Amino acid sequence: MFALPTLLFFFATGAAARPTQQLPLSASRLALFGGDVPWNASRWLAVDDRVRGGSSQSHLTAIPGSNSALFSGILDTKTLGGAGFASQRAVPTSSVSWDLSAWDGIELVTVKEDGKRYALNLMSDLGPRRPDGRVESTIEYKYSFDSNPAGAGAARSIQWADFSAFYRGRPVPDASPIDPARIAAISIMCQSYFAQQDGPFELEISSVAAV
Repeated sequence: MFALPTLLFFFATGAAARPTQQLPLSASRLALFGGDVPWNASRWLAVDDRVRGGSSQSHLTAIPGSNSALFSGILDTKTLGGAGFASQRAVPTSSVSWDLSAWDGIELVTVKEDGKRYALNLMSDLGPRRPDGRVESTIEYKYSFDSNPAGAGAARSIQWADFSAFYRGRPVPDASPIDPARIAAISIMCQSYFAQQDGPFELEISSVAAV
């Protein structure tokens, strides 16, 4: 098992109330990606350690002939002296944030895994970019998991309480719990945990849903 501290530098502040995407309260399972909402790679943006001068790369590709997507790339630990991360981030299409307060958490269903450690991250706010192009950091809420080295996929039901607050890779134990009524972004990440893993990675994802 790897230690939880991570390297994320792309989140931003923003405390003002913002419009949220209103969703049907009666739905027992709300597809966010996959399932009833086909994967659209154009909705996902690479946020890799290249923003800090690193060399890691990530991609998210909808797999033709299936209703799944491949999160893949190369995790480099040499350029930044053991550090490294690669991630793909998505935001709502019709509003500033998702309102998922009617559900208990997130379900992540995978098809194929590779034994590496991944994280599902939720953000409440995204703010303006700095003059150098970077985005100001803010608290992220992270759920880390070890994928199956034998390759089989799994369904993981993640309660809101399972997401832990981090700021620039450090735990924030006194942070407020995540507010499911305001989810501004979702990201899938593979990171080095300071040289504990590197190289190619592949995670085939069937769906991400509120449950």
